[in-house]
Amino acid sequence: MARPWCGRTLPTTTAVIIILVATFSPAQCRYSEESEFTIAIPAGKDECFHQPAKKGQTLEIEFQVLDSGSVLDEPTLNVDFSFFDPQNRILTVDTDKMDGVYRFRLSVDGDFKICLSNRRSLISAKLVYLEVFLDKGDVTQDEVDDDPFDLGSVTLAAERHFNSSQVDKLKERLNRLYDLLNTIERYQEWQKAHEARHRNLVEHNFTKVNTLSCLLTCLMILTGFVRVMFIRGLFEDRPSVYQVLTSLKLKW
Repeated sequence: MARPWCGRTLPTTTAVIIILVATFSPAQCRYSEESEFTIAIPAGKDECFHQPAKKGQTLEIEFQVLDSGSVLDEPTLNVDFSFFDPQNRILTVDTDKMDGVYRFRLSVDGDFKICLSNRRSLISAKLVYLEVFLDKGDVTQDEVDDDPFDLGSVTLAAERHFNSSQVDKLKERLNRLYDLLNTIERYQEWQKAHEARHRNLVEHNFTKVNTLSCLLTCLMILTGFVRVMFIRGLFEDRPSVYQVLTSLKLKW
C-alpha cells in the first residue's frame, strides 16, 4: 500500500531509499562550515585570510607545510602562524611550525584574520595545506533547519508499524551519521596532506642522494685516471711527469 510523500505516491521502501540517498548526497552540514585549500607562500611574504564568525561559535584551524620550493631549503619546512580578532589584535602567535591545530572559542562577532608567514625563508616558497572549520554549535532554534535534506512530510501505513515518529528518529540518526562521516572526511584529508609532506621529503632526499652519488662517482673516476697515468709514468725512460715538472722548472 502506498501513501503520499511530498505530493507524490511512493511505497514505503522507496521513501526510505530516498532518505538515504538525500543523506549521502553533497550538502552543507547544518551546524558547521568548512573550507580547505592549498596555497603557495612566496619567500619573504605573508598570506592572510579572513573568516567571518559570530560570538559563541568555535573556530578550528589546521595547517601543514607540504613542500618547499628549493631542495636546499628542504630541512626547514616551517612557517609562522598568527591569528587576529576583528579589531586586529593578536590572539595567537606561533613561530617555526611545520604543522599545527588551533581551536578558538569566539567571544565577539566580526571578521577574524588568519596569517601564515614565510618571511624566514629567503630563497624558497612554501606549499601549505590550510583547513578552516567553523562550528555553529550555538545557533538558535529559529536558525536550525528541521528538514535539511528537503524530505518533506512522510505519512506511512499504520498497519506496517512504521509511523512518522520512527521516520523522525531515523532522520536524526542519519543526520548524526552525516556529521560523523564529515568528521572522517576531514581526518582523511588531514592524513592525505600529512602523507604528501612526507612523500615530498623523501623525494627531496632521493634527489640529494642521487646528485651527490653522481658527483662522487665522477670524482672517483677522475682520481683513478690520474693515479693510473702517474704509475705508468714511473716505468717510462723519460716519464711524462718528469717532462711536465722539467718544463715547469724551466719556466720558473
